[in-house]
Amino acid sequence: MIERETSGQVVVLRMAHGKVNALDLDLLTALTGTLDELAADGPPLVLTGRGTAFSAGVDLRRIVGEPRQDPDAYLRALARTFRTLFGYPGPTVAAVNGHAIAGG
Repeated sequence: MIERETSGQVVVLRMAHGKVNALDLDLLTALTGTLDELAADGPPLVLTGRGTAFSAGVDLRRIVGEPRQDPDAYLRALARTFRTLFGYPGPTVAAVNGHAIAGG
């Protein structure tokens, strides 16, 4: 879901989730966990996506289409991921490799 590679001191995180890296609860949890792991040392970070899209953003189909999805839990996870990313202690760059829509 999150591919990690290191080039020198720079850590590259690649979202690798489905065709368009849609932000569902699974991807948000994985991204936040990875960022939390890296935050102690705060290496320079590049965030990118696999495939032709950086991220299609919020996975609305799963939020409204799956009865077991709790929209409030999803919104809390989305907010936590954004706060964790924005508060990451090291230099951070997004290598937007394609579409980035709907929160992507």
